[in-house]
Amino acid sequence: MRGRVLPPLMAALLVAASALGRPAMAQPQAAVLAGVDAVALRHAAAGIDAPREGLVGAIEGWLGYGAWRVHLGYGEGVLTAGGAPHALAEGIAALGVRVHRGVEVWLGPRAIAVGRDDVVHRWVAWHGALRMELPLAVPDLRAVAEVWGGPGALSLDATATQGRPDFASGGSAGLAWRAVRFEYVITTSRAGDRDAFVIERIRLRAQLAARGPPRAARRTDGRDGGSR
Repeated sequence: MRGRVLPPLMAALLVAASALGRPAMAQPQAAVLAGVDAVALRHAAAGIDAPREGLVGAIEGWLGYGAWRVHLGYGEGVLTAGGAPHALAEGIAALGVRVHRGVEVWLGPRAIAVGRDDVVHRWVAWHGALRMELPLAVPDLRAVAEVWGGPGALSLDATATQGRPDFASGGSAGLAWRAVRFEYVITTSRAGDRDAFVIERIRLRAQLAARGPPRAARRTDGRDGGSR
């Protein structure tokens, strides 16, 4: 699945970033980021009580116009440590708006699929998020944090039963320096009185391409809102 989906998505995002950089469209901003996540997954609904660990490759695209932002992202990998291999794929689409200096509000769906052999467990949530990015004393160094939550639906394929987590939530905290971002991220969902799944990750992202004011040339007092 990785070879079929990830390269075309990366190419499409790079083309979108280049198109927005034309002189007639100078005001909009765009960026493409890529990176890797070190992931630990516990998925009670799939019978994964011990953590499955592995690396997930990811590509993200950001489009901005004035105070508005659009975020598209996709990632996939294989989690093998601690038991049988499980494929993990995830995606996000969100619309955001800057509400204050360095503070953004986001809304949109996110989806996660965990599979092994012919059984795939899919989870989808509509989430609202609050994202903050604040400058630090070191030049170009910023603190980033996010909290999010929303209702989710869990679909278990094959002969498994279906259930609906009461609520899904998550958060992240980390540092960003120019075109590089480093974060700790946790995602959880509840199914009845227990966690349907818990995903912890260390996220590393680097900017591949951008159109608009370079990060190093932007204001460091948070007035541009930054990229999510």
